[in-house]
Amino acid sequence: MELAGALIGVVGVLAHPLPLALVTAALGWWLLATATIDAEEHWLPDALTLPLVPLGLLAAWAGFGPPLLDRAIGAVVGGLGLALLAWFYRVLRGREGVGGGDPKLLAGIGAWLGVLQLPFVLLGAGLVGLAAALALAARGKEVSATTRLPLGALMAVAAWPLWILSAGNNSAAIHLYPL
Repeated sequence: MELAGALIGVVGVLAHPLPLALVTAALGWWLLATATIDAEEHWLPDALTLPLVPLGLLAAWAGFGPPLLDRAIGAVVGGLGLALLAWFYRVLRGREGVGGGDPKLLAGIGAWLGVLQLPFVLLGAGLVGLAAALALAARGKEVSATTRLPLGALMAVAAWPLWILSAGNNSAAIHLYPL
């Protein structure tokens, strides 16, 4: 944890000038804490997921990263979209497939990255999850359709690099609405 936290701070400072570097590092540390709890406990506490929405919108208002409207839409689409997907899965399969904290975390990630980055977060999370499943299988552990992987941790791992790439270069970013 300490090494990961130090690496997040160094990358934040190398990736962006101050004060954006501090915002980048703070988001990275927040996502690290969230991912660690989810990976160990398969639980995303509201105390970590819910504040990401207002903090992300506040960062947009302060001029860091994508425009505020993109991020507000991202929060709504991320949270409601994943909640709807979880509901459909439960109805079709008769069991839980997505935890209750995952939609809240994706809403928070949407509030930081904007709506257009959400497909890349989910794609990245899927790829990291596939790598994790392959690593489990390589270690001789059984991997099946019921093997639990921490979606929140996977989304957090995918989201922070996307923030680094998109936050510092607003002029090159594609946005739905100019603000």
